[in-house]
Amino acid sequence: MTKLKGLFKVIYVTPLLWLMGCSTTIYRNNSTYLLRKNNIEWPKNQFIEDKSNLTYVLKTNLKPAINKRFLFIPRIWFYYKASQANDTTKLDEWQRKVMGEEPAIINYNQMETNSINAKNYLQSKGYLDAKVTFKMDTLKNLKGDITYNIHPGNRYNIDTIIFTSPDKKIEQELINISSKTLLGKNKPFEYGLYNLEKERIIKHLRNEGYLNFSQNVFEELEVDTSAIPYKTKLYQNISFPLNDSNHISYTIRYCKVNIDAGVNDSLKNVIDTTLFGIQLNSYGEDWLVKPKQLIKSIRFRPGSKYKEEDYTESLRLLSSLGVFKFIRIKPVINQGEAMVDIDIELSSAPKIEIGFDVELNYTNRSNAAGAGNLIGLSMSPSIRHRNLFRGAENSLFNLSAGVEFNPEPRSKFWNTIDLRAQNTISIPRFSDYLGTWRLINYFSSGNTAFWSNFEEFSTAKLTASAGYVLLLDFYRYQLANLAYGVELNLGQNKRLSVNHAAFDYIRPYFYTQGQKIIETNPFLANSFSKQLFASILFRDVNFTNQNVQNLRGISNQFNINFETAGGELWLLNKAVDEISGTKNPFKIFSTLFSQFVKSEVDFRFYYNASNNNTFAARINTGLALPFGYTTTVPYIKQFYVGGPNSIRGWAARGLGPGGYIDSFSLSETNRLVFFQTGDLKIEFNLEWRFKAFWRVQGALFLDGGNVWTLKKDESRPGSNFQWKKNLNTEPFNPKGQSDAFYRQIALSPGAGVRIDFTYFMFRLDLGIPLRYPYSGIDGSYWAKKEDLKWKNVNLNFGLGLPF
Repeated sequence: MTKLKGLFKVIYVTPLLWLMGCSTTIYRNNSTYLLRKNNIEWPKNQFIEDKSNLTYVLKTNLKPAINKRFLFIPRIWFYYKASQANDTTKLDEWQRKVMGEEPAIINYNQMETNSINAKNYLQSKGYLDAKVTFKMDTLKNLKGDITYNIHPGNRYNIDTIIFTSPDKKIEQELINISSKTLLGKNKPFEYGLYNLEKERIIKHLRNEGYLNFSQNVFEELEVDTSAIPYKTKLYQNISFPLNDSNHISYTIRYCKVNIDAGVNDSLKNVIDTTLFGIQLNSYGEDWLVKPKQLIKSIRFRPGSKYKEEDYTESLRLLSSLGVFKFIRIKPVINQGEAMVDIDIELSSAPKIEIGFDVELNYTNRSNAAGAGNLIGLSMSPSIRHRNLFRGAENSLFNLSAGVEFNPEPRSKFWNTIDLRAQNTISIPRFSDYLGTWRLINYFSSGNTAFWSNFEEFSTAKLTASAGYVLLLDFYRYQLANLAYGVELNLGQNKRLSVNHAAFDYIRPYFYTQGQKIIETNPFLANSFSKQLFASILFRDVNFTNQNVQNLRGISNQFNINFETAGGELWLLNKAVDEISGTKNPFKIFSTLFSQFVKSEVDFRFYYNASNNNTFAARINTGLALPFGYTTTVPYIKQFYVGGPNSIRGWAARGLGPGGYIDSFSLSETNRLVFFQTGDLKIEFNLEWRFKAFWRVQGALFLDGGNVWTLKKDESRPGSNFQWKKNLNTEPFNPKGQSDAFYRQIALSPGAGVRIDFTYFMFRLDLGIPLRYPYSGIDGSYWAKKEDLKWKNVNLNFGLGLPF
């Protein structure tokens, strides 16, 4: 006990002494004060609209920024320690720049500048009478707090805005679009809105042929506040110098496209054609992309008004073909005429691209007697052909070879072998599969915009894959898949993909050890059998929406996936059974068709508190149900938790379902073979990511969740989902306990290190079980002190962030 007390003293006292030695006061003279905190004070009796955002921006713009810490030590300590007279080495310079930070010294001139900037910002938000004062409170250790007192006054709103121009055509255009103005009556007078209004006008006129229309034609805005209290009348004149091209509306004379042109054009073979008035020239033996396909990606048409949106859209569509490494679109104005020529230069990218990925993972199995840890290695070479049939068809062929092995000499070396091959062909053309989308458009009251987007921008995809998985001594299975669908980029980081027809075939084989599992687990036997998933009209839909980061550093991502199989065949099977008066499920060579529905929702939230600190959170839920002649959801379609991208204190499939305790995988002879899955999943992850130094980042995280079965499984006690515990108290069961689902939520805290190598990020996360989904004999779900040891830490290797 005495030794333990001594150890605790060392643990607690040493950091204290260290922090005491980290004082920076000795490096500064008595006339300089270090900034500790900036405060923003508002009038207490005045309502300020959107005060929290105003405060956030005002604080963010204050200089200098408050000094940060590195591993709880002020960064300025490292800066001072490496800034002495004899600190001239590269190591000293590295310490100053990477670990250190220049001290935030309070300066009167800077405080005055801050107050002026704050006043200007408030006026730009409509508080035209704003005033800002400041004061400094000195503290001990030569530190100080600065308070900026904000006196905003009343906010000014817009009464009217009048646009004028000596060019009557432009003035008429301004009148035509005035109903959509952002500076409407009684809206706050904000310079931000005013600038957005100018951008709206510029965009509209550039889409009406005014190619060179720009900001410099807007005269200074006149603001009249004299007529009505706290109201503004705005006058904006748009004028042009003599012979200025800003007020000329241009029409396209011709459009020419050169493919792979160069300095030695005369030595090359040239083939040309004209489509829709556009001249296409290809310098080579044949067309890189078929002209009919290429012309779909060019929005310009001779004889039409020049539109900037055609320029932007043509650039995007040509880039999306994926066959060009360089694209240049150049409008050339004909002097003295209201005509413009469009020159498009395209240079081809290499047709073949070869890629190679490596993934490393680690499964900690040392918490079972005699069970070794597993190291996993996966290699994935890929070959991409950018232009398979000269129609910008993209073919991506992936191979994946993964193994898990046990390095302990007394164990068998190989544990798992995973081999997969997949080929996906993307065709940048709309294909209305069996008239499905036309029918959907008809019943959705003819959403013309959506239908138009689908016709113009969707990509058809054909995927074929095969796989082989071997878990030594337990089972092996072969898997084959064929799918056809479409994908649509909806813009603004939104993507929709739909698979129509899809066929999957799985054929498992169980070895002696695996057969023992099947014999004692009917649920697994039913779900992990020879099966065929077939969909003719619809297999799955996936929608992703990623919102960009806002002013406060907040962004989020939402993904929803819905999948079903066997519905069409089940309806046909049902009709046949009704006619024949029998009940015979369809089979192919004794293989049953599976019927199930599955849905999964994933929401992610990110908050960049600063350049070096990010808070990330994820909630992931899923539900799978069998229907028709199928009694259990196929094993490979069920949910699982655990692993490097899930609940990191447990191995993949090593947690749940519910309060079930898998004694089979905990035994020495079975070496922790994990196979637990469920029909329902609830998972959440919280993570704080911070920069440590150089390319090294750190993370602290908390993962939680579980999976459950929807029906009671006698072979797995406690596995089914329950809203509340049964009133009849069950005796303690070492194989698992039934309980309300929220009491079966497992928790795993941990820490991680990430090294950012620009093109990829190496990640090592250490998670440990803190709360189990089942209770011990004492009724507690929490890990005991003796469980919180290194041997129970689960190491997770990976590439990239977990979410």
